[in-house]
Amino acid sequence: MTNGYTDADGFYHYGEADTDPTFSQLLNRSADAVALAVPPLIVDILAADATPVNAAAAAVDAKLADAGVVTGALDGSPLVDGPNPAAGGFVGDNGRVTDLTFDESGRVLTSTIDDWATRMIAAGAVPGTLTSITEGAAVGGFVGDNGRLTDLVVDADGRVPDSTLEDWAPRLQPYLDPPAPVPVDPSPARKLTARTSSGAVVPVVSDPSTIACWGDSLTEGWPYAAVDPATESWPAVLATLLAAGTTFNGGQAGESADEISLRQGGLVIRLSGTIPASGPVDLDVAEVIAWRLDRAWDCVGTLGGIPGALHRDGAALTVTFTRTADGNAVTLADPTPFYSAPGDLHAGNVQVYFGGRNDIGYTSPAGDIAERVITATVAAVGRLTATRPRVLVLGTTTATTEKTGNANHTAVLKINDTLAGLYPDAYFDIRGYLVTQCIYDLGITPTATDLANMAGDTLPPSIMVADDAVHYSAATSAQVAAQIHAQLALKGWIN
Repeated sequence: MTNGYTDADGFYHYGEADTDPTFSQLLNRSADAVALAVPPLIVDILAADATPVNAAAAAVDAKLADAGVVTGALDGSPLVDGPNPAAGGFVGDNGRVTDLTFDESGRVLTSTIDDWATRMIAAGAVPGTLTSITEGAAVGGFVGDNGRLTDLVVDADGRVPDSTLEDWAPRLQPYLDPPAPVPVDPSPARKLTARTSSGAVVPVVSDPSTIACWGDSLTEGWPYAAVDPATESWPAVLATLLAAGTTFNGGQAGESADEISLRQGGLVIRLSGTIPASGPVDLDVAEVIAWRLDRAWDCVGTLGGIPGALHRDGAALTVTFTRTADGNAVTLADPTPFYSAPGDLHAGNVQVYFGGRNDIGYTSPAGDIAERVITATVAAVGRLTATRPRVLVLGTTTATTEKTGNANHTAVLKINDTLAGLYPDAYFDIRGYLVTQCIYDLGITPTATDLANMAGDTLPPSIMVADDAVHYSAATSAQVAAQIHAQLALKGWIN
């Protein structure tokens, strides 16, 4: 055997015979041979562009596009607006931005870093002290040629998995200044904050210590139908299921979606008139609100910086404002917004929104039933200023008398289908659960009427309060709480 040879390209091959083709010879191989040596994707592009470099670049771009990776320069429409907007990165099939995004400087978003830091701190970002966290299935990201997952993967919620952050935390520890252990309860100064429309400062990432629950009697509880708000409403039951934290029951019986969103803070009512030095005063309302004119509405808050309470009495379209403490008279020169105190208090919390039932079948000057419920819900979600506003949208339920083909049933489906499309990561079909599964989870054998209702796509009477077409029983309320808890846990929104 020869000791070696030097090929035509000047490379010496020790202990090999001169039988291998040179690089130049490889380039001269037939198209059939090339097809066997390179991926089919590149072969297809070679057919249109014989320049190998251009073909390879086009193949890479095509692969990145298939993977959902945004490439190229800014086109003036950043993925996320704000002081640190996302210019590109990895997005889900539904267009949802994930953690794997960067700004136009190529850096991971500040809001994403803040979220990672908060999650690391919650786990205990100290070498040797982190507890084991089970990684959820990665649904997107980047893998090596051998199929091995890299650190750049995201879970179904678009976030880098907890197990990856667990691995990063001790690796980042030596670079922290100071290098002392990070406190489990960091000072508020380390967390990013955002400002609400009324000036309240809230965390950028929704706080799970309180789950704010907004809705009507289906949320508040219905004592007249033997569902005690204090112990049997789904927010009350949900509080018992939480490993940490509690709930706020913002449900009010009889309220329309507009009225719920006014209390939650998504909709803001503007008022005109003069606030006297003391006592109540009737003020004019600038907005057209879908009031329920057969009942009153009350809310505490601030108007023109003056604390007080709003009251609308029955069919009146004006509202009465009563200031909390005496002071100087104030004339509202322009329509001035009233800010809900409970809405501002819980703006930074994880939220659950369950409205619309009191709009169904109710005519209002505010317009089409489905459209006004959708608009009120969108306003409620939109008022949340967190980078990732964690709000679970439950949609609207049908009554036991509203089967397929019924006008009210059609309106409810329009509401829910629209909300499911608007919030694919936040919508939960509670109505679907109540129609198809709840009766079995309660251990009830369906009656003929139950089965007929379920076949007609509405709630079976056996899960409801007796002789009540709208309100579900205390046992069903507990099942609703369990479903909501499961959804919040699945999304990682509760501790």
